[in-house]
Amino acid sequence: MNRTKIEYLDYCWNFVTGCNNWKDPRICGGGGSEFECWAKAMAKRFGRSFEPTVHTNRLYEPFTVKTPGTRIGVCFTGDLFADDINPFEKKWLPIDDLGLVECSLRDSVFSIVRANPEQQFYFLTKCPWNLSKWGVFPDNAYVGISMTGGKSFPDCFALINFLKVAQAKHKWISFEPLTTYIPSLLALRAIQSVDYVVIGGFSNLSSHVQPTREVIDMIIFVAEKFDVPVFIKDNLRCRFPEAAGMWPGKYRERADKSTRSSAFRQ
Repeated sequence: MNRTKIEYLDYCWNFVTGCNNWKDPRICGGGGSEFECWAKAMAKRFGRSFEPTVHTNRLYEPFTVKTPGTRIGVCFTGDLFADDINPFEKKWLPIDDLGLVECSLRDSVFSIVRANPEQQFYFLTKCPWNLSKWGVFPDNAYVGISMTGGKSFPDCFALINFLKVAQAKHKWISFEPLTTYIPSLLALRAIQSVDYVVIGGFSNLSSHVQPTREVIDMIIFVAEKFDVPVFIKDNLRCRFPEAAGMWPGKYRERADKSTRSSAFRQ
């Protein structure tokens, strides 16, 4: 399990790589209709397939992390909840003293998350309609949806509703890459349903239009009305230089690695 440059995480646990969300612009514009997905671009760069693949040999990686309170991103180079992934698919896993044991992907993942209660596991998807298939998430799971702002209003409200009914103790939303204007009503509905918000732009600042300062300010304004922490990613420093990598408002604190995600800690 590798350390990550994603500011609000410490590690990424990528036992699922690749996804086909980009093939449907209604789900994700990462195939080029809105932007180029960084994970897809990296797979292409190194000549790797981007078809959804489950790597069972990586499932036990969280047990190698010994520091309590570590923030672990789950499958950030794929989408664990994509239509291609069957949570009930049986996998053969090596269990000490038992040899190979057959269990579903969902049970395997959740048992490992529960076996590491001192860590925080951040799940993120663009397919929240599949969250219900996974049932009740462990208490140390943080379940989020990714929204770019490019979808029609009804679609966005539907995504939020799927997250709202998901059986998870902690929920969050990532507006990244924020590609266009977010209506205040949509932001209000989204932020009312979550515990944390992340706002980010495009990783390649030179090749894409970044969201306006007004859009960022509006999301922050709505979030602070509901006492919801907002994290501004470093790639928005061109629009929000005084707060990039920081928690605005009451959460405004220096974004060194030890404090930049303190509001995520429970």
